[in-house]
Amino acid sequence: MRWDYFVKHYADSHQAAQDSKMVLDADGSGDDATIAKGIKIAADRGADVINMSLGELPVISQIDSGSLDPAIDYAWSKGSLVVASAGNETFPLCDSPAWSTHAVCVAATDSRGLPSYYSNFPNNQSMNGFRAPGGVGSVFCEDDEDIWSTMWPGSDYDCQGSGALNGYDTLAGTSMAAPFVSGVAALMAGQGLTNQQILDKLKATSSNHGAYDPVYGYGIVNADAATR
Repeated sequence: MRWDYFVKHYADSHQAAQDSKMVLDADGSGDDATIAKGIKIAADRGADVINMSLGELPVISQIDSGSLDPAIDYAWSKGSLVVASAGNETFPLCDSPAWSTHAVCVAATDSRGLPSYYSNFPNNQSMNGFRAPGGVGSVFCEDDEDIWSTMWPGSDYDCQGSGALNGYDTLAGTSMAAPFVSGVAALMAGQGLTNQQILDKLKATSSNHGAYDPVYGYGIVNADAATR
């Protein structure tokens, strides 16, 4: 399983940094068992929101979800909301762990609010599927059509050359979309809402206003409406 990001919201940021070392190797990859352990640690430490921009291919994940489903169920029982990226294989399914019953599956839109061509999407109403900005997948560096992010200066992903912004670049994918939803969920958690209340309010205030469709799921998350 490939890891792009694994963001955990802890009250103790120093401990979070120490714990994160348990789920990532030097290449940014991790196995299911280690990821599951990280989910449980985050939940035990009181994480309100656990963002997981990672995934396994949809067909594989539907057959073998390994130990991730129980870990996500455990996190839910502890009051955490797990938000995960849908995947970038243009499948009408969410990757694992986004397809789990107690996970939020986030697909991507472009800057016009249209579905991004690469994005998987939650075509099953039983999934907690939403969309959020993920970019178009531009072939150009530092393209405003994609999502601006900090970038380790000098890395292979940081554009170099005249006029390039050192330490910043644009990225695209459902890994970029999921953190938008996690951020909105964290704001609602800060208002004292439970994980179930956060999920219900995300559905009610999305662009579909509580309705579901097989392309947008419950719609594009609206931060202003969700936190109002």
